[in-house]
Amino acid sequence: MKYRSLLLSLLLAIPLLSGCNAFKTPETDALKLTANFENQIFTEPSDGVRAIGEVTLTGVTDGDTMNFLNGRVENPHQVSESSFTCRLIGVNTPESTAQVQPWGVKASAFVKDILWDDTNNKQKVYSVVLQNDYDSFDITDNTSSQRYLCFLWYQVKAGDDYRLLNLELIENCYSVNNLGTFSLFCPYLEAFNRAGLAASNSGRRVNGEMDPDYDYTNKILEVTIDELRENYSNYGVTEDEGGSGVRLHVMGVIVGMIGHNFVLRDLVDPDGDNIYESIYLYVGFGKDYRDRYHIGDVIQVYCRATTYSGNIQLTDLQDDVFLGRGITRHINVESFGIENKEDWNDETKINAIAAKLREINSEYVYNIAPYSYLDENIDTIDKLDKIVGQYVQMDVTIRAADENDEAPSNMAEGQNYYRIADDGDYTVYGSVAKTDVKLNIRSEFEATNSKSVSFFNIGVTYRVTAYLSKYYDTYQLQLFNSGVTEPYFDSTRYEWNGSTYVRGYVYPLLAN
Repeated sequence: MKYRSLLLSLLLAIPLLSGCNAFKTPETDALKLTANFENQIFTEPSDGVRAIGEVTLTGVTDGDTMNFLNGRVENPHQVSESSFTCRLIGVNTPESTAQVQPWGVKASAFVKDILWDDTNNKQKVYSVVLQNDYDSFDITDNTSSQRYLCFLWYQVKAGDDYRLLNLELIENCYSVNNLGTFSLFCPYLEAFNRAGLAASNSGRRVNGEMDPDYDYTNKILEVTIDELRENYSNYGVTEDEGGSGVRLHVMGVIVGMIGHNFVLRDLVDPDGDNIYESIYLYVGFGKDYRDRYHIGDVIQVYCRATTYSGNIQLTDLQDDVFLGRGITRHINVESFGIENKEDWNDETKINAIAAKLREINSEYVYNIAPYSYLDENIDTIDKLDKIVGQYVQMDVTIRAADENDEAPSNMAEGQNYYRIADDGDYTVYGSVAKTDVKLNIRSEFEATNSKSVSFFNIGVTYRVTAYLSKYYDTYQLQLFNSGVTEPYFDSTRYEWNGSTYVRGYVYPLLAN
């Protein structure tokens, strides 16, 4: 009995490795939100300095970055305002999006488990309040994305005390303490210092502990996009388990750019079904490859695979030639004289590219010519879901927005078919032609030669060549920002409604 008691005591003394309630949080438990936030707007403080206000969470990016709407919004889809991005003050959780670092996936999962209902795509907790002292901590961070800075308080149920998430992340050892400034409006420095010291002394998680689900090896796997999609669990980041996935070496042809990110398509068709799998490669902020690479180039990249909003994608792009992990360009189409779509009909040029590709691996038959998957039998959501992640060409009929669309509620009839964000990005609402399967068109504000929303009309069917993705519980065709000089861009001109247009990646079938 004596030995059994001793063993039990030792087991109880061992800290738990995971779980949201694994660590004691005395500083978070004791700290209270005392500032008044009634009738306040976080992004528009009445005195220009002391910012506070209740907000509505619209998405969690990672452990220290989220998106919000000002105020308590019961149905975020029915407001015209765009959400704003906030980064938490005093913490810096490991990366889990553009990069994947030890503890980063777990930190993101920890925050989502508290705040976000992933099944229903909405805020889980009863109330969220953001707070900042702009004089002490600045309004935004110094990145190109201009994210607001904030302390985030959350209330699980009505009547509960609010808890400060920033402080809780430090006590749970998902970030070291980075707070070094005192503010009378946000007087949390002493609590942060005590929490940071205790966490540091514990040696747990980011304070010195190895992430048991992170791949620290130098193992790199060669994988096709098809293989990755078919067997994602063998390769990719698994947020539920906190796994980092493995490093991958992926080769593909660039079929488009969305913003400054790549869309890659497989060069081979291992299944023999004439479907070449494609995938979105997120490169993160601060990297712009549009002037360096061309549509039609064949590149090979070191990266990881993850999921975002139901989409499998590539991330954690390695681009360090000194470490031997730079981007390798096997085919530069410009050097073969491929400058527009018509050049793909030049047999001499195509044979020269084919010969170069055979030098990479003579076992495969490669295909980098303009190609998109066109299926005229998409009449159910299940069929559409099966081709998510494809570089596709589809016919879409524009429709009026309904109660489930993110559309302003104050638009006049006949104009209620789109939504424009503050940054100029827009979504046009549609359905797969001749069906009621919803399929929207999404365009980045910087998309070259894309049409404005006035180009679209309710009831008209458009042929769209784009990347098909999911956005939570909806589907969208993401237009490319590739220019007219790129070899996949359709530069055919046509007359329609009294104006001359270039087909590009979207055009009305009436002008066919």
